[in-house]
Amino acid sequence: MRRRTILSIVAVIIPFAVFGFYIPHRGYYRPSFALGQALFNPTDEVALTQLHELADAENATIHKVTRRLEIYMVSWEPSIDREAYETAARTGDIATVKTLQEQGELEVDRMVELIKSSGLVIWAQPNSYRYIAYTPNDPYFPDDGDHTPSSGPDQFDKAMIHCPEAWDIQKGSESIILAILDSGVDVDHPDLTANIWVNPGEDADGDGEVGDWDDVNGLDNDGNGYIDDLYGYDFVGGVTGEEMTPPDQEDWNPDIHYYGDDGWGEPDPSCGNGSGSIFMPADGGVSHGTHCAGIAAAVMDNATMFAGVAGGGCKILPVRIGNPEGSMTISDIVAGIEFATISGAHVISMSLGGMSSEPEPAESTMIDFAWSAGVVLVAASGNMAGIPFIGNDTCAYPASSHQTIAVGSCDISGNRASFSQHGSMLDVVAPGGASETSITETIWSTWVASVADANDDPSLDPGDHIYNHAEGTSMACPQVTGICGLLLSEDPTLGNEEIRDIINSTADDVMDPGFDLETGYGLVNAYNALRSLSICEKRNPNILKLDIRPNPFNASCTITADGDIEIFDISGRLVREFEETTANSVFWDGKDEAGKELPSGIYLIRVSSGERAVNRPVTLLK
Repeated sequence: MRRRTILSIVAVIIPFAVFGFYIPHRGYYRPSFALGQALFNPTDEVALTQLHELADAENATIHKVTRRLEIYMVSWEPSIDREAYETAARTGDIATVKTLQEQGELEVDRMVELIKSSGLVIWAQPNSYRYIAYTPNDPYFPDDGDHTPSSGPDQFDKAMIHCPEAWDIQKGSESIILAILDSGVDVDHPDLTANIWVNPGEDADGDGEVGDWDDVNGLDNDGNGYIDDLYGYDFVGGVTGEEMTPPDQEDWNPDIHYYGDDGWGEPDPSCGNGSGSIFMPADGGVSHGTHCAGIAAAVMDNATMFAGVAGGGCKILPVRIGNPEGSMTISDIVAGIEFATISGAHVISMSLGGMSSEPEPAESTMIDFAWSAGVVLVAASGNMAGIPFIGNDTCAYPASSHQTIAVGSCDISGNRASFSQHGSMLDVVAPGGASETSITETIWSTWVASVADANDDPSLDPGDHIYNHAEGTSMACPQVTGICGLLLSEDPTLGNEEIRDIINSTADDVMDPGFDLETGYGLVNAYNALRSLSICEKRNPNILKLDIRPNPFNASCTITADGDIEIFDISGRLVREFEETTANSVFWDGKDEAGKELPSGIYLIRVSSGERAVNRPVTLLK
């Protein structure tokens, strides 16, 4: 791929929409769900066969969305005029799009009710849309005191959350994986590439290189159900974000790139097309994941651009679930969460959200799955505060889930940014920039040039590795993701509930002591969080210990735990169990209960004691 690094500031800044980069609410129309698609969970295999017959009668087809959980999609061609819909979307004819969208939604509602009334499913729903929310030597780390876009890049945000003091304790461990569930990541970016996770099960020659095409062999080498997932996965494929019904596509490459064909033609659609639509600004989602990845874990001490919160070593796992226009479907979100979980992610960062605080069945099922596997879940609270019936006193889902760490955005004084959603489910705030009628504070990070960027600045080519600024709860979320990475680097035995307790209990009060509806438990503090690990009282005695080393492993691994140990394969089948021992450690030789060698793949370790339980994935490589 042809790339060149641009170390100058992009002259024209593209504004971004809610749940990605914040802009004031204005003339963009955001449909609630995709047309011609619905999701469901069948009661059993017999029911699934009957549902295929039902779909055939409706001229529809069914396919499975997930690898492990039983989530399926039924698809059909909507009866509305596709050409009229997509033309209106491109030309800005909101009235026509709304009229056609509402007609198509009636078909979706009918299909959902038909499936529900069959009695063959646990639940059925539309395929809803979501929209994207120690001092190092890196040159843009120092705070120049001016935090407006015109001042140029700095990292005042890292001083706000006490990263320099925290880095004296921990800078990040290569064994900790931070999944960026977003619009893809520029994996070749000079300030990211050294921290991109490489899947040891797909790294055929074991050289740990991100862009090693010798490892792309069309095989599922690690047996996890995904072909060539060398450094993440792409659940979007060639979807542009302008389609009436987004096609169900995926490929192995979550990189944002212009040259190279992953099956969708060249130039690759991940860089956008520069056209825009009434749904989002032109190419509004292209750089969102790259920006968030840099905030969490841009490479530290490489004399290049920025220092991520956990950039001293934590690995970035790119999971592409958002299209170039900045929207995504529930089906891609749940598939992405499942992939990140079985790939061994310790933290999943979700700078995204919907138009409601209420979960839908597919989302809540997958959030439960990831939480039960021991994953720390971090989510942006949302950018729609003050918009009637949407952002008043509530966080968007998944931030509103009690299983996530909900992160709002604050200004340099710690006060809630005007756009930042808040309420009883908010955990903490972190620097995400501030904006009223103009941008007063902004967050700088890594960026990849989109087609729209190149159209606006002739010095750029699409795919160039650059930097840029943005504002939103999407920028606040990866700050906390990075701190979670530092905590797990310091103590990998910490559980997800314990991590959340530490983040909340060590935050700096901004308003009244304790919790408040505006800023939650306060401004997150990386130093206080790490320092608390040496204070026994901060540890939750009700959370079980589980440590697996090495992970991945080849011949054997040591499992250190506080209770009974069960090991499950990717299908959920119990393959081995150990009763609690006085030594609290057992050796697993990669064999099942009968002594048979198990194949390479992802396995789930579950530890239980009474009503308490904790889960964590482990990778077996043969």
